[in-house]
Amino acid sequence: PVQSQRRLAAIGEKVYCTPGYAAPITVLDAATGKVLKTFAGTERTMEFVFDDGTLFAVIGDQTDTLGIAQGGPLRDSEFPARTYGPRIRVTEKPKNTIIAIDAESGRVLWRIGQAATDGYQGGSLAVRGQFVAYATAKELVCVDRTTGRQRWRTPAPIVLQDRIGIGGAGVSLVLSDQAAYLADSQRIRAFSLSDGSELWQGEAVLNHHKPPDVFLADGLVWSAYFDGHDPLTGKIVKRLTQKMTGPMGHDRCYRNRITERFYINTKTGGSDFIAFDGSVEFPNPWVRSTCGIGHLPCNGLLYCGPPACSCCNWVMLNAMNALAPEPGLKSSAQPIPVARQVRLEKGPAYGAAASDASRPAPDDWPTYRHDPGRTGVTKAKAPAKLKPLWQAKLSTRASAPVVAAGKVFVAEVDAHAVCALDAADGRLLWRYTTGGRVDSPPTFYCGLVLFGSHDGWVYCLRASDGVLAWRFRELPDRRICAYEQVESAWPVCGSVLVKDGVAYFAAGRNSFLDGGIFVYGLNAKTGEVLYRQHLYGPYGPDGFPIITSRISSGVGIDGCKTDILLTDGKFLYMRHQAFRADLTPLKPEDPRPPHLIPSPGFLESIPHHRTFWTIDRVIRYDIPAGHQAAHGDILVLDGQQFYEVRGYTPARISPFDPRQKGYTVFAGVYREVDKTLVQKRGRKGRKRRPRRLRIRSVAEERWTASIPLAGKALVLADQTVFVAGTPVAFPPDDLWAAYEGRLGGVLCALSAATGEKLGEVRLDAPPTWDGMAVAGGRLFVALQDGRVLCFGSQ
Repeated sequence: PVQSQRRLAAIGEKVYCTPGYAAPITVLDAATGKVLKTFAGTERTMEFVFDDGTLFAVIGDQTDTLGIAQGGPLRDSEFPARTYGPRIRVTEKPKNTIIAIDAESGRVLWRIGQAATDGYQGGSLAVRGQFVAYATAKELVCVDRTTGRQRWRTPAPIVLQDRIGIGGAGVSLVLSDQAAYLADSQRIRAFSLSDGSELWQGEAVLNHHKPPDVFLADGLVWSAYFDGHDPLTGKIVKRLTQKMTGPMGHDRCYRNRITERFYINTKTGGSDFIAFDGSVEFPNPWVRSTCGIGHLPCNGLLYCGPPACSCCNWVMLNAMNALAPEPGLKSSAQPIPVARQVRLEKGPAYGAAASDASRPAPDDWPTYRHDPGRTGVTKAKAPAKLKPLWQAKLSTRASAPVVAAGKVFVAEVDAHAVCALDAADGRLLWRYTTGGRVDSPPTFYCGLVLFGSHDGWVYCLRASDGVLAWRFRELPDRRICAYEQVESAWPVCGSVLVKDGVAYFAAGRNSFLDGGIFVYGLNAKTGEVLYRQHLYGPYGPDGFPIITSRISSGVGIDGCKTDILLTDGKFLYMRHQAFRADLTPLKPEDPRPPHLIPSPGFLESIPHHRTFWTIDRVIRYDIPAGHQAAHGDILVLDGQQFYEVRGYTPARISPFDPRQKGYTVFAGVYREVDKTLVQKRGRKGRKRRPRRLRIRSVAEERWTASIPLAGKALVLADQTVFVAGTPVAFPPDDLWAAYEGRLGGVLCALSAATGEKLGEVRLDAPPTWDGMAVAGGRLFVALQDGRVLCFGSQ
């Protein structure tokens, strides 16, 4: 709903907001979050505007933004049980009151409602100087900011025919010193701010799921994407052009933005900058923002919230990002200079630590997810009836464990350290501290442990005592802030892939960011550079990102993000990006076998309804439900057989309520099928030309078992599936308890043959994401509170 985005204002050192759907306007200290003031009588505020010490608030019913009927009610939820929040009131004719409040004293200055606000259009409240304006279904109304008395009311019927079934669409109302500009789904109209007389009309276009653009910039009024109107006559005096408008078929579901120099839209599916003078165009399909809220140009930066999309997820930035412009950049494809200098620092254990005799035992777990294929599967056994043998407490949250040579190697993620524990009793043997987070466990190889850090270095230690053998970095010592800590602009994942004596890893975040991704292959024993590859862009001859073919991955752009690497024995993979052993990238059309691909990345710990782990050749744009056999929250792979935790089925609209459906473990047999011709149907059942599907996969279901938890960790040990997570429980007085870890965790053992439940253990804290290992007849579990547990036979 458009109104929900108008409930937050940052003014100086204070934040004004409604901390709940029906909550009153509340003032918070911007630095501490402490409640400074609550305005009585503002409960059920739907939106507000702060201007020059006065709050103007719309109080009452949520107004329709779904386009089913003008002024109609908000559509009800899919879920009958309203556990996640209060029921939104549904009324046939929403009623609203507009009030003005002195922000300092809280005194109500004036109030208007009833007939004066009948048919109020959500999101239309606007303030400029002494004028307060808003739109109803039939009129544009202006009142005096001091008294609330009507200045004028003029006919302005709203047309929103194109928004039927499109949530979030509405009107836009913007005021200048001379005029009020009102836009709906068809036209923009200008009205004199002094008397309400109509000045001119022009074309308007709805944004995708959002109101139309009305911008005042560069001395013009902008509407219909690229039309720059004279503010008083409406004459189009400038029209922008945009060369790259794909791969997406529509804009993002949030508002466009404008600055003094750039029109910022989302035609490519990302964040696209078009200069007003026509000198340059910067399409950025690899970065978008939170649905409904959008990106924010401010402080010389572009702020982008976390998106929850499947579109281009193989290259789209995750999380909240603040992006700065590259100095001197004149085109998108211009190479970004990154000064590179090999820094190989040799420690006391250099040359004397490695031993070919120090190889892992058959029942060890020597690397992340057990093996270089990251299968999460071992032939080692662990008892289904588990008895706690020991626990060790680390200083911060623990990574997944690795077990080899009688030791448990685990990273203290936020303390920048790697520890070795005695596998027999959990006793701390040694601890090594780096200059940044270590997000995943090290790899054991020939008496060495190798790992990367977010400080940009890769480390090699002697496994017996943690003494440094060597460390390597080639990229500059440039730092950024990440999750309340300082780290390199080119971080390295903790888990390093070792294949045939070569340690492979990637430094960076995204092939379009900070000069790209830098992939290395080092001699694991000496740190010598054997192979290197630089991934930047890619960009086409036109200087813009390259749109992928549908055959390779669906609609999107070429490019990639970093992740923990894996190998099938022949090729190396970083998500979908494939390399040969010398790090030569495979071309998109080059054949490669299916392999494990976590679409959000191995380390993303919070799945949502458009992320999934799968077995495929590429990450596909299309939502895989019904097309791809494997699409779980987390997955282990045993040859053609796989086991996965299923919650949300990845889809565009996939309601999933764990209170009603619950989570399951799905066991299946994977296979691919050939390309087939399918008959696609268009709107209203009209047939369209058949097209050839890409290679897709199917699965034969072996069994499905319901589990009383949201699965966060999964391993297959011989004939037992172990799954751990947080309990599916929603206490009415504390709905977030399980999500926030206050209900602990659950560990279940299932028969790999039948799915029968063999055992269950309660955990005092939730497990670390993907945080289990089996070795030497024992099960090791890392917890989010920093503990490492060891279970064995009773």
